[in-house]
Amino acid sequence: MAVATSSWQDFHPDDSDDEFEKSGEASFSGKTALLILIDTTPHMFAGWEDNKETPFLAAIKCCESILRSKIISNPGDLVSIVLNGTEQAKNSGNFPSIYELQAFSTVKVDMIKQLIEMRDSEDYNDFPNKIGSNDTYSLTDLFWQAKMNFDTAKTQLFSKKIMYFTSEDNPHGSRPNLQTDATSKFKDLGTVELNIVSFKEDFQFDKFYSKLTDDQSSVILAKDLESLQKIVRMKQRLKRPISRSTLEVLPGVNVGIGFYSFVRKALPPRALNINKRTNEVVERTVSVVRTDTGIPVLKSEERKMTNVQGETAVFTPQEMKEIKHTQEPGVRILGYYSARDFDNIIWYRSPVYFLYPDDDRIMGSKDLFSTLLKRCHLLEKVVVVRYVLTRGKSPKLGVLIPSVPDETTPSVFPQGFHLFPIPFSDEARKLDVELGAEATPELVEIMEKIVKKLTNKNFDILEVKNPALQQLWRKLEEDALDEKVEDPEELFDYTEPNEVLMRSRLSAKPKDGGESLIDQLEQTAAKLSRSFGKAKSSAPIQKRIDIEMEARHGRLMGCSCALLRGFLEERGVEIPKICGKRNLIDMVGKATGYRSFFN
Repeated sequence: MAVATSSWQDFHPDDSDDEFEKSGEASFSGKTALLILIDTTPHMFAGWEDNKETPFLAAIKCCESILRSKIISNPGDLVSIVLNGTEQAKNSGNFPSIYELQAFSTVKVDMIKQLIEMRDSEDYNDFPNKIGSNDTYSLTDLFWQAKMNFDTAKTQLFSKKIMYFTSEDNPHGSRPNLQTDATSKFKDLGTVELNIVSFKEDFQFDKFYSKLTDDQSSVILAKDLESLQKIVRMKQRLKRPISRSTLEVLPGVNVGIGFYSFVRKALPPRALNINKRTNEVVERTVSVVRTDTGIPVLKSEERKMTNVQGETAVFTPQEMKEIKHTQEPGVRILGYYSARDFDNIIWYRSPVYFLYPDDDRIMGSKDLFSTLLKRCHLLEKVVVVRYVLTRGKSPKLGVLIPSVPDETTPSVFPQGFHLFPIPFSDEARKLDVELGAEATPELVEIMEKIVKKLTNKNFDILEVKNPALQQLWRKLEEDALDEKVEDPEELFDYTEPNEVLMRSRLSAKPKDGGESLIDQLEQTAAKLSRSFGKAKSSAPIQKRIDIEMEARHGRLMGCSCALLRGFLEERGVEIPKICGKRNLIDMVGKATGYRSFFN
């Protein structure tokens, strides 16, 4: 039996704030299978976008953009490209006019190279002779082949997506029976997300595609290539939970929910060990042996041990799992709290989750979840909860903040709860901070103008790129695809302050002819330095404590009775001659209106 000595951190591996990014990426179950269908009938080779290129070429460029994005963001997803309306046929079902250009597979370099060859060739890599184009096709056969492709994907699929590039809004318009057959065959696909990319300006959704999907927003009107590539990449963004669990509203009353994350850290790709002679991936294996005999030790024979006050405690692997699994995953409501008294910035400790109901887990979850959400929003309440994200995680304390979009101002978030992790009471620390001199009203006014002048109104955090990652992926793409860019686009780090631009903005004089902001700031700073130089005081610097701020955040127990009495006397509150600290805290809570459960 092999015994390994451990520290107490080994028994609590989830103490990190980034719970769902422990290993660098979220743990999703299953993969997404994307089937790209391209209409290759003759009208897809007509002029488009001022006759600069054809719809078919635009579709090929979009496919290349999708594959390049997939290989970076979701390398485990499956992608397949199927052409419809071809002279030649190549598919597993032996259907006519259907050509499988790329079978379902994770994105490989050869797949991107094939699209690059078609993109750069005048005849799309001899497309008329190798594949060809015609008007005779059947959507029924196309959807039948799509079902066969999804069924043969030898992996667990989380979601299925179809993206169809076409310029026809009424296929089989003169033959209603074929439209009926196609609609029936599409329903056999089950739950699938359909997106139609149309190159027809007056595309009419109601003619045929409304029979396949009720979501009219699934139609993407192709206006120009740049915006089209951006939209199709956005359509590939994942909408799946990082974890599925339950919300216990009352004892025995549970609601199915999913944990979502709106923002994830962009990480570089994982490094692999390879053989420098053959470039083959090297797999590492670790063998545990006894130090006295050298005999290999099985995994079941290994033990963990630690020293506790001179005693040795030994744990089996099963006992280690039981130690980590203290509570079942889920969210349990502890109580309700006034939204006015909760400051999510002060209590911020880790990334925020978004909770959305899951009817697939428990039927009727959306109705009960929506009722709770609307009542909390109406009463201006937040929900204090205890939650366990996944099995083996430690319980955390959190606050559910309702998110209900206003009818007048649309929101980027759907209706749901934002879960803010907050610390337990014994984790909240009081920092002994010495406050400096307060800024004068004149200085505050100038600084407010400076902040307003330097604020970028059109700033979007999602548009700020990481130049280090951009440079890394550019180099990897060049090496993998054998591409050498002669004049590469210069990469900028927009997080670096542009002092030249900032100073030029502040140096600009207003239209009324007054002084610039930077001149006003320098003059005010000079006045303050002179006044501080003349002031002489032998009294020591005293720490100033904002009692109202301490009451708001539940830290009155750390304040002395003298400070509490002084605050109440300033407010004109009568204090009994004999009054304990607990009574003083209650009186301060009444005077300020902050009765925190942390006090």
